Parts: sequence; C-alpha cells; structure tokens
Amino acid sequence: MNASTLRRTALLIGGLCAAPLALAQDITTPVALGQDMATMPHWGFIATMGGMGMLMVLGILAIIFLKENRMNREKLALIERLVTGGQPVPRELMTGEVPPLPLAQERRRDIRRGITLLCWAIAVSTIPIIGSGGQWRYGVWGLLFLLPSLGSFFKAWLTAREIARSASSGSPQP
Repeated sequence: MNASTLRRTALLIGGLCAAPLALAQDITTPVALGQDMATMPHWGFIATMGGMGMLMVLGILAIIFLKENRMNREKLALIERLVTGGQPVPRELMTGEVPPLPLAQERRRDIRRGITLLCWAIAVSTIPIIGSGGQWRYGVWGLLFLLPSLGSFFKAWLTAREIARSASSGSPQP
C-alpha cells in the first residue's frame, strides 16, 4: 500500500514540476507576412487557461487518491474490528473480489443494463438528428451505446438458456 501511494505521490509531484517548465518555454512562432501582433492569439491567456486546466486535473486526481486511501483505511479498520471481536473475516473482504451473483439476478442485471444502454443509444442518436435538421448520418453516434446494449441482451438470453438447462437437468442453481 505504501509503495503504491509513494508512486502516485511521485507522479503527482512530477506533473506539478513539469507543467511550469512547459509553460516557461519561449514562444518561437514567427509572425506570418501580413499578420500583425493584434490578430495573434493572446499567449498569456492561453498559458493561464492551460495551467488552470492542469491544476483542475491534478485536483481531481488528488481527490480520487484521497478517497481511495480513506476507503482502504475504513476496510482495514473493519477487518481489525472483526479480528479483535473474534469473528471470522470474510474472504471477499480480504481479496476484494465480488462474489458471483445467482443466475437469475445476473440475468435481471443484464436486462436492466441493456435497457439503460438502449435508452442512451436512442437519446445519443436522436439529439444530433434533431439538432442537424434531420440529417441521419449524425445519428450514427448512437451505435456507441446500441452495440453494448445488444451485447447485454444477448448475455441475458444466454443466461436464461443456462437457467433453463440447469432446471431441466434437476441440478440446483448457484
């Protein structure tokens, strides 16, 4: 845990040091013929916005790292409470793996995911079509959500076949 935190901290510090060095470089773009300085972009504004963007990204990363650290501490505190109380520690808590769902719940989750992705596909495809005045070629962005939706429905269908197969053979479901 400490090595991971040290690596992340080193990466964060390296990013903080590299950003000012990149912004401190001289601008070497020559002025084109017929273009005066009034029409060129304001480099100070661009550098400031770039620096603020980098600070925002670093802030988001810091928040993520702090949240992950807090969650790890809470998990370790729970394990400590269980051990000191004489109770067994569940395997899932130690390894971090999620126990598999029963087939019926897995099928229900896949259908819900498929419906959600299908609604996103419809929204992402119709909004550009309406915004472009009825040009259907912009609706192709809906495929980004339509194809995973079809995959979720296909997985739910395969799970239903597995449920039916185990029910017909008389074996209990997990």
